[in-house]
Amino acid sequence: MGEQTWSRSLEGTELCGRYRLERLLGAGGMGAVFAAEHLRLARPVAVKLLRRELAGDETLLERFFNEARAAASVDSTGIVDVFDLDVDPAHGPFLVMERLRGESLAERLGRGALAPEGAVAVIAELLDVLEAVHAKGIVHRDLKPPNVFFHTEDDGDELVKLLDFGIAHVSDARLTVTGQVIGTPRFMAPEQARGEAIDHRADLYVAGLLLHCCLSGQPPYAHLAPDEILAQLPKGHPSLRESVSGLPEALYRFLERGLEPDPGARFQDAAAMAAELRAIELAGSAPTLISLPPTMEAVAVPPSTPPQRLPAGATAPPPSQPPARGVERAGATPGPEAEAPRAAPTEALSPKVRRLLWLSLLLVLALGAGVAALLLREPEGEAQPRHGSPSGSSPSGSSPSGSSPSAPAAGPGAPTSAPATGGKPKPP
Repeated sequence: MGEQTWSRSLEGTELCGRYRLERLLGAGGMGAVFAAEHLRLARPVAVKLLRRELAGDETLLERFFNEARAAASVDSTGIVDVFDLDVDPAHGPFLVMERLRGESLAERLGRGALAPEGAVAVIAELLDVLEAVHAKGIVHRDLKPPNVFFHTEDDGDELVKLLDFGIAHVSDARLTVTGQVIGTPRFMAPEQARGEAIDHRADLYVAGLLLHCCLSGQPPYAHLAPDEILAQLPKGHPSLRESVSGLPEALYRFLERGLEPDPGARFQDAAAMAAELRAIELAGSAPTLISLPPTMEAVAVPPSTPPQRLPAGATAPPPSQPPARGVERAGATPGPEAEAPRAAPTEALSPKVRRLLWLSLLLVLALGAGVAALLLREPEGEAQPRHGSPSGSSPSGSSPSGSSPSAPAAGPGAPTSAPATGGKPKPP
């Protein structure tokens, strides 16, 4: 059974008699996220359900429980609240979280790069969240745009929320061993790509990558495939200078330090990194995007394909009914109902260029008409050809037979010219 079919078949299902799954928000290889209701409290929640057939995999099951424990252990408004963790006899393990409203960083970047002030504010707030996470001995290990969410609260304020602690490394857990590469290659520190033991500085490296992504609209190495990225990572990522010009020198230096391949040369904690970032003076910035290679993998999740880990509170349309162009999948921001018709190629030209094209065309037609008139004009009173002229056509186009120019026109079935006699023309 396909992911979508399995997930949608569970809509309306009750779990442990306490939660009713209302609608699917997103599905992936490991499970699905649903908008749900706490039946006794009539409270809207989000439920993440592990696929029943995966519940027998002890490693995957431990990671699923680890996500709930890690998120619940951090006291921060930037972490999604986890309310419950249980196992339904018929449908398997599930965890219950707060339902969010808004959009992910991936969706926001789908509309283009952020202004420097906005990019700095987002990453500084994310670093505040990471400070609380690292204080609990947790390394997230999977920071990327879909896992950074802009939640809109009831009063309209927007909070940055960090999602998906499914592969987070807890200091006293042993879910991975040295040599394993776990994470997303496009958003990974060099030591993580090599399968080495990592600490919180790997998260700080990726926070720098996210800032690069916010300022340029796409991550470094965006044109490379994942295996090619892993081959490039030992030497680090390219500088922001290669993709964006016009930013303060202090911001370029900040990212160069943040993306140092050597963990010892980077920022050593999230608080120090956030403080230095906020201290950068951005007034007078005039960023200009430098031409970049075409991407092979979009940063934003395609609107017609729900993400594997859709944040709680986001909405996804049925596969057969993709959202209208201009409508956000999360946050339900209204937009145009249909794409505007494309302009014809000539409509894309400026009026001045169109006028020049028409004048050129008219000039060519006029010249062509003049040449045709000269070639077809009947000669008036032209002398007979001289003795010794060749028997072929004369320059005026008269017949070589010596017939008068006033000779009657040939009928429809007659030849266009008289045959050559081969004799000399009569003298005048």
